[in-house]
Amino acid sequence: MSGKYDLIVVGSGPAGSAAAITASRLGLKVLILDKAQHPRVKPCGGGLTPKSRSLLKWLKVDMDDLVLSECRDVYVANYAGTFMLRSRIPLISVTKREEFDKRLFDEASMGAEYENKEVIKAINHKNHVEIITRSGETYMSSMVIAADGAPSRVAASLGLINEKSAAAVMSIAKGPSDLPCLLDFTAVKYGYAWIFPQSNGYYDIGLGSIIKQRYGSRLDEYATRWGLKSGKVLGHLIPFTNIEPVIGRTMFAGDALGVADPTTGEGIYQSMYTGIAAAYAAYASLKRGEEPVIYRRLVSNLLSNNRLANALSLFVYGLDTQFFSRFLGTTGYASSDVKELLIKLISGNTWYGGVIKFISMRMPKYAIRAIINGLT
Repeated sequence: MSGKYDLIVVGSGPAGSAAAITASRLGLKVLILDKAQHPRVKPCGGGLTPKSRSLLKWLKVDMDDLVLSECRDVYVANYAGTFMLRSRIPLISVTKREEFDKRLFDEASMGAEYENKEVIKAINHKNHVEIITRSGETYMSSMVIAADGAPSRVAASLGLINEKSAAAVMSIAKGPSDLPCLLDFTAVKYGYAWIFPQSNGYYDIGLGSIIKQRYGSRLDEYATRWGLKSGKVLGHLIPFTNIEPVIGRTMFAGDALGVADPTTGEGIYQSMYTGIAAAYAAYASLKRGEEPVIYRRLVSNLLSNNRLANALSLFVYGLDTQFFSRFLGTTGYASSDVKELLIKLISGNTWYGGVIKFISMRMPKYAIRAIINGLT
């Protein structure tokens, strides 16, 4: 049995690294346990939204040199046509995900210990948590942040299972060097495809859907449509409903918690946010000598926002996609107020409560306009 730590962080992705960075700067003795080593290939798009870059700035982790391209103009395609979102600041900053994760981990490992171990079980005790690895080692800490992705072994060992997730596939493709940043809602049912330019004719491409199927061949076909030759196709699950945030002295963050945006699939911001919040909860709870129940309050707004996003995604994706796109697309998407709303949502300047309020106030106007134009 190893020595006791203030905090053990299981996993070193964005959630785990952000947690370790924050906790170590708060003066906690931190150990990171992860079965993988960096750099590692991550089957996930490397697009950073403005709110993600704001969190990185707050963490004082410089990623500017890793940004391959910045998308101030983002094209959105639906069955009504294609429109463009134009912003003064980059709406999507494209990185290689393995480089992004390694930079965060390198910063985390400056203040925390790290061991390359696979965690298979967590046992909550009254005053500590016991962590057991596949190779038989046992570690003890006052608190644990489980950021071990989906499905989380730590969560499963404590009886928590998140069964609701979307499926996504991605690849690095090669082709013409003039393709724009694109979000395409015509490529797959109940989801969308993306094309993010990297550099020198390379693109981060992918597609995701709330319907779990094998999409590898579909992505190859989609790449061909754009004159791209896809590389190795990688798949992953995106949990979009959360489990209980904290049980005993163990907190869950990132994909282990299930905080990806149910509408867009964005997860980097949410992962870092929950990792930081969990670190503060650990610090405050250690000072008070209590379990980290405060973590529920720290993530309550984010989880409420995700529940609204989930309801909105079921509304949007649950309707006939072509009908909804043609109805809202011709009457709504082209309007400056809708474009401004989408830019605010991507940037983090509004949450889904604002989107739902906007829809409830504006939908009658668009419906009347559609009827007048003979679109229904």
